[in-house]
Amino acid sequence: MNYKLILFSLTTFGIASLANSEECDLNTKQAIETAAEAEQKNDQEISGDEELYKSKTTNVVSVTGFYGGADVGIDFSKSKFSNDKDYQTAGDDSEKKKLARKRQSKTGFLGDIFAGYNCQFGKFMMGLECFVDMKTSKHNVEVGTETKQSVSLKRKYSFGINPRVGYAIFDSFFGYVTIGTTLSKHTLNAQNKSAADKKAAKHPSKTSLFVGLGVEQNFGPLFIRGEVNKMLNKKLGEIEGVKTSVGSYVFRVGGGYRF
Repeated sequence: MNYKLILFSLTTFGIASLANSEECDLNTKQAIETAAEAEQKNDQEISGDEELYKSKTTNVVSVTGFYGGADVGIDFSKSKFSNDKDYQTAGDDSEKKKLARKRQSKTGFLGDIFAGYNCQFGKFMMGLECFVDMKTSKHNVEVGTETKQSVSLKRKYSFGINPRVGYAIFDSFFGYVTIGTTLSKHTLNAQNKSAADKKAAKHPSKTSLFVGLGVEQNFGPLFIRGEVNKMLNKKLGEIEGVKTSVGSYVFRVGGGYRF
């Protein structure tokens, strides 16, 4: 009787163990299937993100390569003229000080031709540009109290190097910033108002820095653009006791072709 009880107990335990084993195997299988489904879903999400990124970047117009073109615009030129000797001897006389130091603003037209090369990285653009321009603005002032000088200033032409960094705001529309330098040729003339035969002339060449902002719209290989630059003041030197310097704001629009 005891043997039968023991045998019955062992049989019952075996069946229960087998049931538990099958239940564990089922749970394990379900866990593996759930993990596989989660991994597949994650892969699909990553693939979707990649496709979305590609769709946002592959539509950007390529601006890589060489290009050339021309601009026209307006030059707001600001000059300074100072006879330091007369300014110091003026003392507290404000009128004489105004005559010894003068500022003048002039507006003129400008034209330029340019050429450059761009490299593009996704939506970002980096480029290097060279240009030659000419301006029409000219300054004429009378400076001094003891010895009045009639001074004229004109910039003949300049050569510039213009690095650019830009970003594709839209597929074919870029915004960019620039920091460059120019080498300019000027003409300075002075004439003593009390001695008509006493004249002087100089032709200084000076470098200056400039900063700017611009936008560019592309139409295949063609493009149009607009740009504003701030030309920092540069000292041109002294003529007949009068120190001169000049700076300007430049607004230009133009277009070109990509090769």
